[in-house]
Amino acid sequence: MRVLCQVTICHAPPRLAQTSTKRTRNDIALPPELTLIATVQVGDGPGWAELADHDRVCLIANTRSDDVSFVSVAEHKELARLKVGDGPKHINVTPIPLAVLEAFKAAR
Repeated sequence: MRVLCQVTICHAPPRLAQTSTKRTRNDIALPPELTLIATVQVGDGPGWAELADHDRVCLIANTRSDDVSFVSVAEHKELARLKVGDGPKHINVTPIPLAVLEAFKAAR
């Protein structure tokens, strides 16, 4: 059985990303000062969310599907889903120097 899960993106200073899953029927209660702008399908069991790339991308740890969703905040869509191992719980975004990325690409 495929379970659809969603991330909800709202405007707020700073932008806020909250998650919900149809499996557990977690409904999102938004305070009056927040306005829903999009609901995006992501992996199963979304939890921790972290903004990256100058708040242009939201990364979501999908605990039950063992992957991370990359969601475009501007386009309101999932850009990619990356398998990461058993039950990811938290995400921390850290800038990686370009030289390290280039070395990684060259090694592949």
